[in-house]
Amino acid sequence: MDMEAARAWLTGYLCSVDARVGRPGAVCPFVAPALRAGTLRLEQWPVNAQIGVAGLVSLVRDMVAVFESAQWVSRNRTLHALVVVLDGLPTDRLGVTDEAHRQVKPELVAKGLMLGQFHAQCEERAARNPSFRVSRSPVPMLALRHMAVHDVLFLDGDSTSFTAYDQRYGGRYDRGSVPDPLFVEHFARARARFGADTARNAAEAGARAVRHKAALMSAHEPPTSARSSDERRLHGLDRPLAQMTLPVSRYRTDSRGGM
Repeated sequence: MDMEAARAWLTGYLCSVDARVGRPGAVCPFVAPALRAGTLRLEQWPVNAQIGVAGLVSLVRDMVAVFESAQWVSRNRTLHALVVVLDGLPTDRLGVTDEAHRQVKPELVAKGLMLGQFHAQCEERAARNPSFRVSRSPVPMLALRHMAVHDVLFLDGDSTSFTAYDQRYGGRYDRGSVPDPLFVEHFARARARFGADTARNAAEAGARAVRHKAALMSAHEPPTSARSSDERRLHGLDRPLAQMTLPVSRYRTDSRGGM
């Protein structure tokens, strides 16, 4: 039941046009292209009804292991997405997803990853319309993907997050190749605010990267998820989800992105 509801929400609401988002195009302009490319992986993972923040943080780290070890059918990293339905999470525990997201965000951003939480009580607002709770879904889900240029809308609030973003996309702004004025506004304001911190954080991040690379080279085995395939109840990890693919003509996308 939860999987059917998740599929309907992904292929319906997220792929549809909603004026409340505050921009043209689909609610999430990346879902439809990911479905067409066969790179949206939908899974259902069982969780304990009493799971806490620490348990969900651990689950997110398992998601990262699965995401990073997956064999994607498309090389376009922007379209790679792992969506996990949290099977068994009761209504009175939905809030733990928000706190888990807050706690795990820094380590994910440092890896160039972004996590979204979706549930019936989610308070996340649309970037262009703060009155619209854009991330409310019929079942609780977590979605993991690579960082993209539009993520300046979500990463301009602290120096550590902005440094990770600036390292990846700052050159585009310096060259004037980011066309969306809202992105440019957020980037300029964050760089003015965190300029000195950004340089220091970049140097520290570089040193961490060197240490991380050395650790990986000395390891005998690649990292793997602690969850078995049966335990995760895989849904399409090794193949495109054909049942979620809609005709191309159904999709309207906006390359500017940003929910």
